[in-house]
Amino acid sequence: MKKTLTCAILAMLFSASQAWAQSNKGNQDESLAEKVSTIMKKAKSSMQRAGKRLEKVIGLNEKGREGDEVKIDGTYYMPIYSLNIYEGKDAEKFKKTSEKLFAKKYPHTNIVSVTIPQEGWVSESVKDGSKVIGYLQYMYCYVLAKDGDDGYINARFSFQRYKDVGKEYGIVNGRWPKWDRTDVIPLPVYNELKNY
Repeated sequence: MKKTLTCAILAMLFSASQAWAQSNKGNQDESLAEKVSTIMKKAKSSMQRAGKRLEKVIGLNEKGREGDEVKIDGTYYMPIYSLNIYEGKDAEKFKKTSEKLFAKKYPHTNIVSVTIPQEGWVSESVKDGSKVIGYLQYMYCYVLAKDGDDGYINARFSFQRYKDVGKEYGIVNGRWPKWDRTDVIPLPVYNELKNY
């Protein structure tokens, strides 16, 4: 593991040095401060991309139930989803319900997208000790809205249903939907986040 980590760090440094070398071919009319600033921005971006690749390779950034979070300037944000994957008969109902709740809380925003970025219900076993007694399923719906010229608001709603073994699913009260999370995203952060 130590060798792998050392090799990965060397690869990141090599990647950053390539960014520095490429940035030296820029405009000859730039001042020294502008050139240094450009080099540092490119190196930082290159290091961040290399770090993300490294995390995936050695498993530092494990996907959890709530999906990947993206850390920008010390704050964790939910990813911005733009692709609707779920096509079940209840998809439109979930989206409209989430959109209506969002619009009620934030009436002066412009909703950009309402997405369900999963193929189907995610299911988990519910146990009593070591014995499975039922199943909990959930579906996430994301609402993204523009907040004037200042930034964006990204909200996640979950719809949950439960069934005892051998029975039918029923909705979980208070979680149909449940407003799970809201990220307020300043414009510069949004411009970086949308590229993940």
